[in-house]
Formats: sequence, C-alpha cells, structure tokens
Amino acid sequence: FAAESKIKWFHWVHSFPNQQPAGLLHPHTLRYTLPENSKLVYLNNVHMLHAAEAYHLFPKDVRIVYNSIDPRLFWNLDPFVVSLIDKYDLLSADFMQVYPVSTPRMVAGKGLYVIIDILAALKRMGKKVRLVVCNAHANDKREKQVIAEAVSYASQKGLSQLEVIYTSLEGVNYELGVSRSIVSQLFRLSNLFIFPSSSENCSLILLEAMLSKCLLVLNESVAPMREFGKENALYFKFGSIHENVNYSNKDTYYGDIAKIIVSEFSQNKALKANNDIKQHYNFEMIFRQMIEPLIYES
Repeated sequence: FAAESKIKWFHWVHSFPNQQPAGLLHPHTLRYTLPENSKLVYLNNVHMLHAAEAYHLFPKDVRIVYNSIDPRLFWNLDPFVVSLIDKYDLLSADFMQVYPVSTPRMVAGKGLYVIIDILAALKRMGKKVRLVVCNAHANDKREKQVIAEAVSYASQKGLSQLEVIYTSLEGVNYELGVSRSIVSQLFRLSNLFIFPSSSENCSLILLEAMLSKCLLVLNESVAPMREFGKENALYFKFGSIHENVNYSNKDTYYGDIAKIIVSEFSQNKALKANNDIKQHYNFEMIFRQMIEPLIYES
C-alpha cells in the first residue's frame, strides 16, 4: 500500500534504537525497516547517524524534532496571560519586563519613561523587547489620558503597542488592575526588571522581581534599593525625590545601560538557558521550525 500511495509517513522514535541483531528472521526484520515514502523522526542530532543505521536508512532520511516545553502548559498559566502571550508574541522576546504600577504614578513617580527609553535602546541594538505594564486605577478620564500620552511617548521612541502593553487596555474588566496571580505569572515570563522609581522603602514589586530571577537594574539614587538588591543588581542614577540627576546626553546614558544589560545577559548562563527554552522550544517554534517543514518537503 505504501509503495503505491503518495502519502508520506513519519515514524517517531523516542529512545536510542538498538542495531538489528544478527540472524534475525522475517517478520521480525520489519521492525528495522521502514516502508516506502517514510522518514524517521528522532530527538537529537547527536545520535542521528546511529538511528539511521538501525533502520538501514541514509542520514538524509532522518529528521530531527525536539521535544517541546511550553510555559503555557508547564506553568498552567491563566487564560488572560495566555492571551497576552498569543496576542503579543511574548515568548519570542529577548528582553521582557513586567511592571505592576498604579496608573496615576506610573510616569511621575515610577519612571515608566526611563524603562521605555532603555528598552528602545535595546531595540536599536537589534533585540526584541516586550514591556507589560500591569497598570491599576485606570478607569478615570485623567488616567486614560496618562496612558495615551505614554503610548505616544513609546511610539516616538520607536516602540509600538505590540511592544509596550498596558493590561488596562485589554478590556474594561482590567482597568482596576489584574490579580496578583496574573502578576506572578507574568513575572515568571520576565527576565529583566528596570526599576527607576523615585521613592521606595521596601518595595514589594522589587522583591517579586528578585524571586522571579529577573536581572535587576535599580535606581542608585534611591538608597533603600541597595539594602535589598545588595550586590545582586546593576545600579544606575535615575534621580529621586532626594537627588536630581542631569545627563550631558540622556540617550547616550540609556544606550550605555542597554549595552551593559546585554553584556550581563551574555555572561549569565541561567538567564540565557531560560530564554533559549522560552524562545525556541515552545509549541509554535517547534511546529514552525521542525514539524511544518516535514509536511511540505518533497
């Protein structure tokens, strides 16, 4: 049937195959032979040649498809978080930050524009960035204007609404904020936490970012941040209620911070491994890069 049919067959092997024993008789020899129009699918390139030999194939007849590990399933993520992942392609980001904040204070007190400036600098370096602002208290006309101005500012810096996301804009139900569970899950997806807040005592979101293993970029102008970040963070002067900071060239300063962030990531094996899994082993990427080509190849 296989010889006469144009149907393509893919045979998945999920363990290291043994070689055919000497003297094996029919029909047991069929366990080591694939029918016509077949490709063998194996889990890694290291043992690909061994797999081909076990089934009397040429290496050209073996395809590699890795196991997938997708945060949506593995972490049992909330449907709202899943919708953000799907809508904004969060898993593909080189740098992702979540910023839980009250809308009235997100610019003046919490330094949102500083985060936007640094992420814009990272984007100019060719990095893919995402910022999810979990903004509460966004149901008033005045607060909506603050958000509109922030969207405009990001656009001027080269960041679109696909890159700077406000949860309050995802529906009326989220204008007052999202649950702490959703914030926690978004933190787990994040790898960067830039914190230019102008005044803090013992910041809960800083502690949450630390627990979530994000790279910390903290405000040196706010002394209490060092009490918690200790030597485990990068510190830069962003100004505070106690210290004014004047830059000779603000864009250059933020650009230098972006370079340091990239350098820090290049040396941190845990952050690199985490990002590699999120970017390349999720359902979409395994399908697009490894399974879909099998379907369309001649």
